[in-house]
Amino acid sequence: MKTKIPIKIEYSGKGGTKSALILPFAILFHEYYFYITSYKFENEEWVSRTYRLDRIESISNADGKEIVKAQAFFHKYPSPSLIRDQVIMMFSGEPYLIRLKIVDKTITEYLKDALPTLQVVDEEEAIYEIRTSGVEGIQLFLRRYGSQVEFVSMTELNTGDNEG
Repeated sequence: MKTKIPIKIEYSGKGGTKSALILPFAILFHEYYFYITSYKFENEEWVSRTYRLDRIESISNADGKEIVKAQAFFHKYPSPSLIRDQVIMMFSGEPYLIRLKIVDKTITEYLKDALPTLQVVDEEEAIYEIRTSGVEGIQLFLRRYGSQVEFVSMTELNTGDNEG
């Protein structure tokens, strides 16, 4: 971001919606979310702060003139959370249904949190499935767990786009 002009955001966080005067300097991606890293004017000085992009409700100039009604924009297009939940580690592609066996059950809760669309197929056998966009991202993500997670099946979902 080249322009160094402070903006005012309305941000929905744990304590409700709050206003912040910020000077953005980077957009980052981490664990399924985009963040805007900025300096926030707080207690008469600029301090570094990070905000989740999907929680910004509106953006205005420092005088309060609204530039973007973020929530209105997001409602016109597919839900960012829907897209985020199916795009793993910034890889996308054709839709797949992937079945996994979680061998080490101690990581089950972490995987459920990290992969929001993970669904139980057979709890006793620890079989789960997830819908993804492409397979590279989920393969890369699960590789860090080695033998703790096994792929059972990968099925490309027919979207009907290839029918002629």
